[in-house]
Amino acid sequence: MYKKIVFLNSSMQVGGPARVISLWSKYFVEKGLEVEIVSNIEGELFYNFGNVKYFVLGIDKFKQKSKLKTLWTIYQFLKDKKDEILIFNKGLYISYLFILKKLGLIDKSLKSVYFVHGGSSDFKSMYSNLVNYMINETFDNIIVLHNDYENFEYKDKTLKRKIINTIFKNQWDNLKQKIVYIPNPVTFRSKKSVDYNQKVVLAVGRLDKIKGFDLLIKGWEKLANQYDDWRLRIVGSGEEEKNLKNLAKDIKNIEFIPAQKDIKKEYLSSSIYVMSSREEGMPMVVIEAMECGLPIVAFANVGAKFLVKDNQNGLLCDIGDIKTLSKNIEKLIKDKNLREKLGKNSKEMVKQFYIENLAKNWNIILEKK
Repeated sequence: MYKKIVFLNSSMQVGGPARVISLWSKYFVEKGLEVEIVSNIEGELFYNFGNVKYFVLGIDKFKQKSKLKTLWTIYQFLKDKKDEILIFNKGLYISYLFILKKLGLIDKSLKSVYFVHGGSSDFKSMYSNLVNYMINETFDNIIVLHNDYENFEYKDKTLKRKIINTIFKNQWDNLKQKIVYIPNPVTFRSKKSVDYNQKVVLAVGRLDKIKGFDLLIKGWEKLANQYDDWRLRIVGSGEEEKNLKNLAKDIKNIEFIPAQKDIKKEYLSSSIYVMSSREEGMPMVVIEAMECGLPIVAFANVGAKFLVKDNQNGLLCDIGDIKTLSKNIEKLIKDKNLREKLGKNSKEMVKQFYIENLAKNWNIILEKK
């Protein structure tokens, strides 16, 4: 078994991947492993990662101004490493690691793992056959949150993608041999459940376009006047904050709260949770809401469909269907018994994501090559 794990991500600040890394990092530290946390950019650690070494690569978060410089930076970081597991959490690393491995510049004692923070359908929707080829050639194992490859329908949306996928063959048969399915664990435990009399609808997340808070605000506009004793509370920070506040300025009862380290109190202060993301892999916020016993209203993106079972612990509708999203929120506003029924089911269903129930899935990853 390896004794040291290195987690690499674009940032260790607010965000789902960083939160997941923090949970597993603390778990492995408690089990006696050495853990190193590596961020591409400067910034304080937002979450508690346990007793770890922290290193900053110093490369751009998304687009690299100099790809040669980025390649050199990654090589310099890796060149003296031996007998460690390296877990890469962003697609940014794929092409650089592919080149370094083909050149024989990564020590053979290192185990490289790619962490897909989504379902196996990402190998259709997120990555071309070329990228999938590089993933297969580069990584020893792949961590995926859940298996939805066969049930996910996808058509290439651009001519470039169609050409690439024609030139390079489908890699799924190779990739699936390396996949280990490890869902996201529950972030915290809550002995309390929510009071279903509370008149607060909650949404938590990074304020960017993907999270769909603009769609949620438009949906809430249909309800604000009729249910003026209820509030929509949005907790998060991000580049869309100004635009979202402008969109909401004439709508009643919308509150914006910055990202919180102690988020549990926000869940326990509400009685309905809404996730309006356009895309999601496996949303931590929904798992957290379930742990607090909240019923979930969500668009049926990949992650929501994995966690939310329609009419069991929540209500789903098509992505972007603001009208139905609004109706589903209203259905729960009007029916406390339904809120409680779905919320209690959430509390029971979330137990499968307790970290001790998922830890055994890491055995294959931790084994030496």
